[in-house]
Amino acid sequence: MISIQPHTSDCIESTAQLFDEYRVFYQQPSNLTTAEQFIRDRTTLNDSIIYLALIDKKAVGFLQIYPTFSSIQMGPVWLINDLFVSKSSREAGIGSALIQHALSQAQLKQIKAVRISTENINQSAQRLYRKHDFIEDTKFIHFNFFTQ
Repeated sequence: MISIQPHTSDCIESTAQLFDEYRVFYQQPSNLTTAEQFIRDRTTLNDSIIYLALIDKKAVGFLQIYPTFSSIQMGPVWLINDLFVSKSSREAGIGSALIQHALSQAQLKQIKAVRISTENINQSAQRLYRKHDFIEDTKFIHFNFFTQ
């Protein structure tokens, strides 16, 4: 059975392991030490919200939210920046459970909108987001400027 719990400082190592696997999925080199420090910093600074998915007390997925604001909507919005399920646990509804948990928390906290994005080629993620009633943005084009 899948359980969703908030990430705490007690589970930094298991979260960092999943985070490292997530980065490798996006063609980044594995670096567990830096991944652990990144998760530790998010936890210490309290600048993200992380939910863990567990099966039999083992972390098998995570979702990380960065709270921000919308000037147009004049209120808080959440950016789901990271969603990952370990390869061995995919197709078990874990991604859906994480998203549903985040969306229910957003409604409880009166968050104006929840945003999520994925690569153009990630069709399975796009199907998952549509299943949870996310609407593809056709109004705005997003740009990035990378300093490194």
